[in-house]
Amino acid sequence: MSGADRDADSAGFPWEGRTFNHHDTEYKDDDGSIPAGFAAAMAALRAQGDKAAETDALARAVASLAGQRLLIPLVAEAGETGHTPAGKLVDKSQELSIPTVEGPDGAPILPVFSNAAAMSAWNPKSRPVPASVQRVVFAALEDDAQRVVIDGGTDTELVLTAPVLRAMAAERDWSPAYARADVMEAIGLAATQLQTVAAMAVVPGDPQSMLRGPEILIVLVTGDEAETRSELPAFVAALGQAEPVALHAASIKVSLYPLGESGLDVQFPPGSRVAGLRA
Repeated sequence: MSGADRDADSAGFPWEGRTFNHHDTEYKDDDGSIPAGFAAAMAALRAQGDKAAETDALARAVASLAGQRLLIPLVAEAGETGHTPAGKLVDKSQELSIPTVEGPDGAPILPVFSNAAAMSAWNPKSRPVPASVQRVVFAALEDDAQRVVIDGGTDTELVLTAPVLRAMAAERDWSPAYARADVMEAIGLAATQLQTVAAMAVVPGDPQSMLRGPEILIVLVTGDEAETRSELPAFVAALGQAEPVALHAASIKVSLYPLGESGLDVQFPPGSRVAGLRA
């Protein structure tokens, strides 16, 4: 790819000094910079690291997107093909499409961007189309992906899972599942299926919302792993039937931890909620 190619998108509009005045839209004076409120909220979230699970920093980052502009990338794909007189296969036409990418879990995810620089770094040939957050949300919910990643691979990367998108579509406040009382109550009720578990910890698995793990990790502390494994199907079934879990938890993983001779001898990450189930 030549330097000239890197300086412009697929429509030939330069990245440097970019505005969207070629779009006959409300964004024609937008220079493609990151929205200030989103930038500040993401800086605060990143600064807290795993301790973000103890605060509402993630919820504030999501809330900062309200009313903002995002950039949807359009990427050229080969359309009709043909052959030159010399027999070389060439593209006779190209089509612009909105791509999806594969997330860490192998499932598709819709990439969008808060600023032109992040999008150019991701794919210099992508063409930015400014759109409201609401438009992006509804597009994602109608798509098979059901998830959005903003500024993937950058310091402002943020993944909006299906529960986040549903809340934004309904213009409701959102908070992580592990911070919701109704979700915690539902998990506690499901745990009544567990007769061999000494304690249970609900651990925030992805407090930065970057798909680094499940949203909720349920750790079951047991002195009899074999018996506990036999109880897991009933526990998982109860979780699946709990409406708050289905509505608000993007992903849950259950793991077992052996009970030490001196009792519960594990330190859980910040924001974890630990409850004893059996004496």
